[in-house]
Amino acid sequence: MNRLKIISGLLIVFCFSCVKELNIKSQSSVHKIVLNSVFNPNSIFKVELSPSFSPYEDIEVKEIKDATVSIYEEGILKENLVYQTSTDKHLGKYISSFVPIQGKNYRIKASSPNYDDVAATAKIPSLVTFKEAKAINDKLWTSNNPGLIRHDFSFVLDDNPEENYYYLTISAPINKFNPQTLEWELYAHQYAEILIADLPKAQLYVNNGLIFTDRSFNGNSFKIKGTATSYREIHEEFDGISGLVKDTSILEVSLHHLSKEVYYFYTSHATNLLNQDDFYTEPTSVYSNIKNGFGIFGGEAIDEQEMVIQY
Repeated sequence: MNRLKIISGLLIVFCFSCVKELNIKSQSSVHKIVLNSVFNPNSIFKVELSPSFSPYEDIEVKEIKDATVSIYEEGILKENLVYQTSTDKHLGKYISSFVPIQGKNYRIKASSPNYDDVAATAKIPSLVTFKEAKAINDKLWTSNNPGLIRHDFSFVLDDNPEENYYYLTISAPINKFNPQTLEWELYAHQYAEILIADLPKAQLYVNNGLIFTDRSFNGNSFKIKGTATSYREIHEEFDGISGLVKDTSILEVSLHHLSKEVYYFYTSHATNLLNQDDFYTEPTSVYSNIKNGFGIFGGEAIDEQEMVIQY
């Protein structure tokens, strides 16, 4: 027995005295360009560029400011985008002087010193409209929750025959008075949290929006119903800015018809956001259509309507 203890003790000492630090190198430690741009026919191109980072490094999102970013329309060079520094906490963006056109094919190419060139192609899907948008204030629920307002909403979606991908948000406008024009102007949106919606397998995403497909009602006219809550006062993220007023008389509904690439990017990203606090869930890869890099380049068409709140 004593001999067995001596041998075991020697093995333990040997194991702990021979620890060697390993420098792990893999493809994931090679920095590549991350390109993100979701574009629509209501706005110019806005493209963010940053370098990827290794999982063995401290996370620090930086900007790539010295890149050449080119947009091609139907295979012909349209223009090189111009870098514009951000005035808020977001990354600076490369912007165009023109708006993209629905149905046309666009290709983006970005090159920067010390990085491999990246490229991607995409187009804007057709506009899908909705109608009969309504919002009703649940006065009984609201009276018991003084900080929040609850709305029962509904609208009718005229779905296209092919498979479609959507992103739905509901928000209240935050306005600010302009002393030059003497008018109230839209400053930002306070997004409502969609608590309930009759959309099978819908996923919650940023701005409390829902991502969903039309698989359960493909090609039909479908009435979407649900419940959403919003803050009675201006949300804390707007604190520190004076002169802001929330319009409590209306809600704005935005229905984004997504390209397939944008839908896959959003759903894969949403899955990681949902599981980020779960220690036992492994992170999944976020979808990307950027050749030789990471990120998303894709189109969307947006239909927006105001709902006058009924009581």
